[in-house]
Amino acid sequence: MNFILELLIFCIFLSLLTYSTFLLLTYSTFLLTYLFYILTYLLILHSYLLTLCTYHFLLSYYHLNCIVVVSITYLYLLYSLILTTPIILFLPLYLTTILTNRIK
Repeated sequence: MNFILELLIFCIFLSLLTYSTFLLLTYSTFLLTYLFYILTYLLILHSYLLTLCTYHFLLSYYHLNCIVVVSITYLYLLYSLILTTPIILFLPLYLTTILTNRIK
């Protein structure tokens, strides 16, 4: 149970860190940085999960538990990507449209 809890806390922390880092960047480099950062983030998380699963599998027979945790984590990542991508892409466009309409 501690393993699952630690993994969820790690994923939440990384996603918050990712999102806050992106908010500090300018929009011109934002999309490129976003894509590369997500790829790096996924690779790091993937290696971390594989290491944990290997360690967990070697120490115990609960390897199915680990597979479930990995699946849930990837679903969470996919869900967060699906949620944040439209916000990142369309919010600046929407704000720019509002500002230009007010100036006119």
